[in-house]
Amino acid sequence: MREDRKTTRIMLDMDGVVADFTSEVLSRANRMFGIAIPDEVTTWGFEEAGIGITAEMLDEIYADIKATPNFYEGQKPLITPREAVMLRQLTESSQFDVYMITARFRVQGRSVVHQCQNWVRRHIGPGFSVIVKRDKGTLCRALGIDYVLEDSPVYLDGIIKAGTNRAYLIDRPYNRDSSICPRVKSIEEFVDIVISETEGTIKRETGHGLL
Repeated sequence: MREDRKTTRIMLDMDGVVADFTSEVLSRANRMFGIAIPDEVTTWGFEEAGIGITAEMLDEIYADIKATPNFYEGQKPLITPREAVMLRQLTESSQFDVYMITARFRVQGRSVVHQCQNWVRRHIGPGFSVIVKRDKGTLCRALGIDYVLEDSPVYLDGIIKAGTNRAYLIDRPYNRDSSICPRVKSIEEFVDIVISETEGTIKRETGHGLL
């Protein structure tokens, strides 16, 4: 972390970290091609997962997604209500800046950034900076990002090579063959690490009050 500024800067990916893109692909595979929805996908490429999705089918699925107006606003959350509270409290603290950085492709409707902002406000809360950028490594270096949470070993490779050392891979069935960096089971575990290492403090809320 840089010593010439007071805030700790945190980057979270969206798809596969806070939002569920996989279920959108699988539901379309079922609806469009009659493919049974598996319990989990254990490879990064859907067409390589042995679940019956071919490259040609995947092209049609992505075309359907791209033709869906404001697709990103309707995605299911992976983040839990407790984790959403934790992230909101990070943004409310003067100690932290939290960025949602995504490489999402364009779809019909509002801009990708606008759709992402609407989703984040609905499922997590206000106060988050949302940036759409494929070259996440260069962006993280320019922003001075201290901590990263990603589900993609490919993007993490670029981020780490660009100089962000405190990078974490959130555990998903499709990335378990990667050992590129430390792995966490959840957003909550990641936030715990950030708080512990920066000596920051946030309130932990449950349905029964503060922890």
